[in-house]
Amino acid sequence: MERRQSRRVSARVKLIVFRGGVPVAIGRISNTSDVGFFVETEFTDTAPEQWLEIELPLRVGCELRHFRFDARVVHRTTSGFGMSIEQNDEQAKKALLMLLSNCLLEEPVEGKLLSSA
Repeated sequence: MERRQSRRVSARVKLIVFRGGVPVAIGRISNTSDVGFFVETEFTDTAPEQWLEIELPLRVGCELRHFRFDARVVHRTTSGFGMSIEQNDEQAKKALLMLLSNCLLEEPVEGKLLSSA
């Protein structure tokens, strides 16, 4: 049984995963909320509770900005891993809120709700 804190929205956004400041994988966010997201990737060298750095390219008005923030691996599957952010991380919260409001570089968020708490 899922115990989500907030609704998820379908998304298709590319990102880069860093560990120790070094890029280790590329992936795609498949769904997101204001507290976390799921990364589809072939990268499997992760474990629950591990912290990774994420870089998201987002459009802010006419400007392209790259948001980098830390996120914690919550769970893994064969297709990727779920991540959560710290609620006091303003950079991460700003990036996820922009993602939720369709301010994306490549592909707009589809407004379809996947589930709710």
